Amino acid sequence: WAATYAKIPLLYQPGAAWSYGPQLGILGAVIENADPQGRGLEQFMKEELFDKIGMHDTGFFVQGGPGNPEWDDKVPRFAVV
Repeated sequence: WAATYAKIPLLYQPGAAWSYGPQLGILGAVIENADPQGRGLEQFMKEELFDKIGMHDTGFFVQGGPGNPEWDDKVPRFAVV
């Protein structure tokens, strides 16, 4: 899939604008393959970035659903998009 992503044309000149795209997936694959501990991207980011700068409440997903303590605590704090 990385070879397929490499063929996607840029939407903007680098540094001119930002949009979400395949870049996190590509970076994640590089990190997961290079990490000597074999961690997935989410675990790597938690341990190497978020925990070290005090962002203990940051992640990719909120587990569970209504009635789950983590869900009930985090979902009301989501930013409005």
